[in-house]
Amino acid sequence: MSTMVIFCQILMATVYLLSAILKLRELSAFRAHLISTMPGVRPFASFLAAGVVATEIGTALALMVIRPAWIGFSLSVLLLAGFTLYLVAMLRTRRGASCGCVGDGGGPISGVHVTRNILLVMVSGAGALLATGMGDTPAFAFYFSLGPAVIAGALLLYLDEIVSFFKMAT
Repeated sequence: MSTMVIFCQILMATVYLLSAILKLRELSAFRAHLISTMPGVRPFASFLAAGVVATEIGTALALMVIRPAWIGFSLSVLLLAGFTLYLVAMLRTRRGASCGCVGDGGGPISGVHVTRNILLVMVSGAGALLATGMGDTPAFAFYFSLGPAVIAGALLLYLDEIVSFFKMAT
């Protein structure tokens, strides 16, 4: 059970850290993305862009550091709920825009982005449920989970590109 909790922690932390790093790399492009998808935020778009990145980094740290672990997972669920609502609103009003999940890059918003976020909510929810009442975790659980969780997190973050790749192949 503890190995699954650690797997979920590392997977979710990977998603948040990769997303934050990619946004930080081109913060001005992410700021422009926010302005183009939410025109009313122009006056405080820089603050919002930095706030989104800081929240992702903070959630990743909460997942890996704060005990009990269910607290970090609960923060993750709340953050993903907000991101998913943003994606659904964009899907309805701004078809063709980038999702902004990895900064300004990425393909146009689609149901794959929403599906990915729902999967991530499920991972965070499962982690929260499994973490309740969990005792000490052996060190091997971390090392056992590290590689697969990082790979799974990166794959989930780029799920839309993976789906596009297979659509082009057929």
